[in-house]
Amino acid sequence: MSLNMWFGTLQKMQYIPCALSEVPVGDEGYSETLNYVNGGAGVVRSFASARHFDFSWIGNPTEINPIRHYQQGVYGPGPYYTADPMTWHYNLLQPNWATPYLFEVGDWGNIYDNAPSFADTATNSYNQPARTATWVVDTAADEVTSRVVTIPVPPDKTLHIGVSGSKTGTSVVRVRPINSDGTYASVVDLTLLSATASARLNTTFSGATCKAAEMYITRTSSAASTISVTSMMAQLWDTGVAPTLTGDHIPGDGYGGLEFTSGVQESWYQAAGEGLELKGLSVGMVEVGPWL
Repeated sequence: MSLNMWFGTLQKMQYIPCALSEVPVGDEGYSETLNYVNGGAGVVRSFASARHFDFSWIGNPTEINPIRHYQQGVYGPGPYYTADPMTWHYNLLQPNWATPYLFEVGDWGNIYDNAPSFADTATNSYNQPARTATWVVDTAADEVTSRVVTIPVPPDKTLHIGVSGSKTGTSVVRVRPINSDGTYASVVDLTLLSATASARLNTTFSGATCKAAEMYITRTSSAASTISVTSMMAQLWDTGVAPTLTGDHIPGDGYGGLEFTSGVQESWYQAAGEGLELKGLSVGMVEVGPWL
């Protein structure tokens, strides 16, 4: 089970209990080549890009049918979230959450409601981004902003999170766990880590009690507040495993909520005898979460 994807909507998440075949994954942003009159060339392109997936499975109907049910809307509308084993032990966060410097470099979406300023990150030995983003946090006290990242948590895993940065006033990076029954647990305000020290992860959330966690920036009072974020990391490990919590920053390789881009295509393999039915299924999905 541990090599399967934890997949679904906030209404219902589950392991897709059949092994995925090879999955073509493409980053598709904008680019245009410019041909100059002097014979030279240039390129205009986006730094941000959405991932496109061509998923395919094979298994018995019990294993395969849940994918069709999600595509039909049986478990609610998208976006559809997944915890992919390819990112569990690296950095589950989307690139712009993991490395806020990307807002200054290009056209990634912001993670707070107003634009940040930037300053050079202090010298360090931990592969931190070269620049640190600072936001003036001016939302109402305890407000859940529109910029929220959702991290699914399988029931046999523990989510480890860490944010490197600093703050003034009452600003916080807050995590709001979603219980297995869909209700919200008590919020947790993360203790910020030093960008120049070795610790990268310092807070955990158990999949035994929560199916996902929402993370966002807010403040706890009306006091003048700022928050500076150099980097963020999130990893999933088997519950009971003690991972390494220190070391270099790992850029984000996760992706936001997905949406179906095609209907489901099935191949039916019928054999004599009850219980010998097999299906092949394929469907396209695209990352939409960071742009909603």
